[in-house]
Amino acid sequence: MERNQAPNSRLGGVQVSNSEIPWLTDAATPPLLDIYAKGAHISLMESPTKVLIADGRARVRFGLRTLLDKASDVEVVGEVEEAEDLIEEIEACCAELVLVDWGLPGLENTTLMETLREACPGVGLIVLSGHPEVKQAALEAGADAFVNKTESPVYLLSVIEDCCGRDKYKIDEEKV
Repeated sequence: MERNQAPNSRLGGVQVSNSEIPWLTDAATPPLLDIYAKGAHISLMESPTKVLIADGRARVRFGLRTLLDKASDVEVVGEVEEAEDLIEEIEACCAELVLVDWGLPGLENTTLMETLREACPGVGLIVLSGHPEVKQAALEAGADAFVNKTESPVYLLSVIEDCCGRDKYKIDEEKV
């Protein structure tokens, strides 16, 4: 099945609904799976942005990958679960943007951000955390943006677009 098609809400050969994956919906916007199921093309940007996911929890990495795989102009190029592997993986997969958990195992958070900024100055860094009180520290340490893990998926997609300096994500309304 092609990435931009989801007839009858079958994604990747698995029948899904918004109630099964609640983080794919947002009360203020049409549920992403409903839009996707109708054959709409969800487009975040003009050309694919290579994204690396860095989180110590496999479940979080899976959720982020699942969400980003639905956005046609974002390409998840890798995943890491420890800080020690992050810089090497960024360079190996030519990542343009990293979604990094503030509590990523392996290095102290501010040291990790400073190291990433020094080694990969052109790479966008979005810090994710379930602790909103660390937002200021993350931004001061060099993050381009901070997203609380309780925010909606639509919000995360808008932050990704902002970090990439592109237009608002587009949904082909003719197919909805």
